[in-house]
Amino acid sequence: MHMSNGLLGIIYLLIASLPAFLIFLYRKQYRGKSLNLVITVLCALLTEWVLCDAIMQFCRADYAVMFWHEAKYIGIAYIPVLVLTFALEYTSIKLPLISKKPGLLFILPAITVFIVATNRFHHFFRTSLTVDIGQVVKVYSENAWWYNVHAFYSYTLIGLTVLLFLIDFLRQPRVYRSRPGLILLGITVPTFINFLFDSGFINMKLQVETTPLALILSMLFIYYALFIYRPVRIIPIARDLVVGNMDNPVILIDNNDAILDINRAAATLLNTPRRQLIGQSTENLPHNWSNFLSRLPAGTAEDKILTIPGNEGERFYKLTRVVLKDKKNKPIGRIIVLTDISDLKRAMMSLEYLGMHDQLTGLKNRAYFESELQQMDRKENYPLGIIIGDVNGLKLVNDAFGHESGDLLLKEAATAILNSCPEQSLVARIGGDEFAIVIPGNDEDKIIKLIETIRKNCVSVNSLPAPLSISFGFAIKIRIEQGINSIIKQADDHMYKLKMLESRSINSALIITLQKALEERNIETLEHMERTRQLAVNLGTKIGLPDYLLNDLKLLALLHDTGKLGIPDEILLKPGPLNAQEWEVMKTHSEKGYHIASSIPEIISIAQAILHHHEHWDGKGYPYGLQGEEIPLLSRVISIVDAFDVMTHDRPYHKAITPAEALEEIRSCAGSQFDPQLAQVFINMKTDGLFKDLDIDLTTA
Repeated sequence: MHMSNGLLGIIYLLIASLPAFLIFLYRKQYRGKSLNLVITVLCALLTEWVLCDAIMQFCRADYAVMFWHEAKYIGIAYIPVLVLTFALEYTSIKLPLISKKPGLLFILPAITVFIVATNRFHHFFRTSLTVDIGQVVKVYSENAWWYNVHAFYSYTLIGLTVLLFLIDFLRQPRVYRSRPGLILLGITVPTFINFLFDSGFINMKLQVETTPLALILSMLFIYYALFIYRPVRIIPIARDLVVGNMDNPVILIDNNDAILDINRAAATLLNTPRRQLIGQSTENLPHNWSNFLSRLPAGTAEDKILTIPGNEGERFYKLTRVVLKDKKNKPIGRIIVLTDISDLKRAMMSLEYLGMHDQLTGLKNRAYFESELQQMDRKENYPLGIIIGDVNGLKLVNDAFGHESGDLLLKEAATAILNSCPEQSLVARIGGDEFAIVIPGNDEDKIIKLIETIRKNCVSVNSLPAPLSISFGFAIKIRIEQGINSIIKQADDHMYKLKMLESRSINSALIITLQKALEERNIETLEHMERTRQLAVNLGTKIGLPDYLLNDLKLLALLHDTGKLGIPDEILLKPGPLNAQEWEVMKTHSEKGYHIASSIPEIISIAQAILHHHEHWDGKGYPYGLQGEEIPLLSRVISIVDAFDVMTHDRPYHKAITPAEALEEIRSCAGSQFDPQLAQVFINMKTDGLFKDLDIDLTTA
């Protein structure tokens, strides 16, 4: 077939457009900076090669034909190097020397371009070059020795490229070989066919060069393998691996509720081998499973919560059912996916519990009480009894024995109340020390009996540092028009009236509790308290205190060290001297004692005296560093008599001295630690015979 040089030029232009278009395609499908650059330059050189052939067909002068004929060797020389570079980048195979110094590959092509482009050295490449401008422009040449070097080098690089892709093909798992196999095929087949044409094994005269066509065909193969071909055989394998090893149980069910497939996690959850489950109906599964799986949902997806019992308690799963449909939108089955939400569910249940319950006692809290009370306020529950209870002495217990003891007091109170009430009752903690009970269908007599039962249960509690005592008040709603809040207020007012009536006996019991606690913890003995009381009364009488202050002085002698109940035993009973940090803790006992006394009306009058009984006359005491007559009188009195008794009796931290030595110590500290006038009066009690009734021997040792 003969064609004109114009037509052949157009064909070459069309061929040149293919690698140019491949540049656009490769740039669009980005696969990494280095690989993209190699492919782009490769396609650009291929375009240059074919474009030179196209321009040559339009030339009518020999020198122009020769120029464009030799210009295409820019592409011809460098394309084999870039093909090998592409193979190295794609396969990530490291070749000795080349991987370390890839620039060496470009030396020989650069020499080739230099030889072709210069007249002086051109004869190394060709011995002659003849141009035939006919219907088709043809160039005939006799090649010299450097051409053979160039050809050998080019085919060697192409051979290395084929070898690299072959190695990459063989090292891949069988299921992943299809893509490298396509690339290997795309490079090998066109190269081999071109070799057959160039070497003369195929004696077919073509009007166009076969080498650029072979390279373009290879680039099209590579593009298809990289970006279009999908190795579909590995998709189901990968899907099976992913689904089979998922932590989430997955079940595939057909329209007849038969199990088509099930993954390992679901089989483990059902505690049944997978092969026994496939083909089974969902009706044969445990009851709570079959209820969820037996019916096809109306929508395409539906979420449920599935509860599954286990050895470590219930576990909760979110069950998602997705309907599978064919191309005609008809349901053909379902995929069931379970997600373990046990931790989330328990956290939500915990939050829900905390929202309704008091964290300390476990009873219902105020928010739940107010909400539920509105629900119970119905005619069928009348008469509706409401009881309000207030724990006595909570502040005293917190101050004297610590908040742990106070918390224990509230827990025991909650238990005593809850164990006494009927099941239909609503029992709640509605304040710090307040409890509420709502009892439907109970009259006044039944409510009074219930309160007595609670009191008896309180008396039987013996695990507390103070007696458990609760003051109660109640009111009853019998008509719908009575406001529920006014009934609560009536019960509250009733409770406070009774609390006032009971307060004297309650507070007396608390004072006795304090005295017992002081003795039980070896803070003070009854003998010390009695001696201190008698000495204080004698000194108070001597200075002319009125009876009401003498009564306060008696209480102060008994309770001035009450604050030591809040000091840890390891500090309070330490046999040796206290360090600086321990001493700071010890000094807080006067303030603790003040708070305790302030919480009991019967002894509030001595609270200030307790607070300041360790102040010194010279202002060097604690807690506030008061001096002189700024210190309450009763505090000055008790500091002298307490110091005297402590010095004359053994303590963990010192041995006793004689009374005479103690009086001399008081004399030496008068004006610094003690009120000098009171100290002198106390010392003078020796001559007045006011120590005789205490059996104190004042003879000098």
